Amino acid sequence: MVEGLRPALRRLRQAHGPVPAAVRAHWRDGPHLLVGLDLPASADAEAAWAMLVADVQDWLRCTPAAPPINAARHARTSALLAEAEGIEYRPAPLRPDRTVELGDQALPAPLGVPALAAHRDAFKADTLDDVFALIADRLAAPARAMVDYAFRICCLHRLAWRDGLVLWPLSLRGQARYSAHAHPGSAERFDAMTSRLAPHLVARIDRERLFDVDASTLGPTAGWIARLQRGYDGLLAFNDAAGPAFFRDLRASMPLPPAEHVARYDLTPSRTRDLMSHPTHFAYRLLVNLLYEMLSTVGFPAARRFFLCHLVTAVLEQHYPAVMTQARRAGAAL
Repeated sequence: MVEGLRPALRRLRQAHGPVPAAVRAHWRDGPHLLVGLDLPASADAEAAWAMLVADVQDWLRCTPAAPPINAARHARTSALLAEAEGIEYRPAPLRPDRTVELGDQALPAPLGVPALAAHRDAFKADTLDDVFALIADRLAAPARAMVDYAFRICCLHRLAWRDGLVLWPLSLRGQARYSAHAHPGSAERFDAMTSRLAPHLVARIDRERLFDVDASTLGPTAGWIARLQRGYDGLLAFNDAAGPAFFRDLRASMPLPPAEHVARYDLTPSRTRDLMSHPTHFAYRLLVNLLYEMLSTVGFPAARRFFLCHLVTAVLEQHYPAVMTQARRAGAAL
């Protein structure tokens, strides 16, 4: 579906200028795509929306329909995804297939904070071309696209993390452990896939010297790292503006994590809660969640997110243990 949006969005920008756009795919109420445009309320904005809707509808009419969704299977998958994302699962009828709706469907702000919604949407708009590039790769060679996405995740290592908080490997390791807990038998399947793809990921990391202390990153990777840094810096700006009281209230509102969640991070329940509500960790956590969400927008099923975490974790532990050690030390010091 996202690939059908690209030509429609290109035509809209030719007619109405460089309109910022954010896209989000989600599983709730059936697989669907939400598209947001940064347009002022005006007749010109109405015309822009009408053009986009008409072009997407034309694309749907010319595209073969996908097989019908198995409602019972989708409900089971949705419940697992809700647990993984820490949100409440509410069974609901599936959305009608192959339809385009226009209306006020703004995504709920993270934690109900409007300023966070603005940062999320800015990051989505900034990385939309990356999404389109990954979609083209997925359609041509899914395995290559997965390696590319895994490499993009590893680029988190190059960010200027405040307080030296290089925690991203722990998040991926935690997701990999969750997949083994929630999907018995997945580890064997993921191990087999990892044995095929890990050499390609290692080759790219080494070729671009991603984890070398004294290496400079050149080429397209530098642009991707810059976009990651902008997203992180924007979230840090929110941290600074929110102030200590916001994070005290956040910590007070957070229940103690369940035992199986804590086991993924090798921390006590109170330590896990302290870490997740710490101001510096908060910006990092939101950025990583945005990257996880990008994978579904690219069109990979949810299971691929767990495999991605399994792949990167295995590569780090086997080939770059110093990166994992640095993350453990950062988590212990915060």
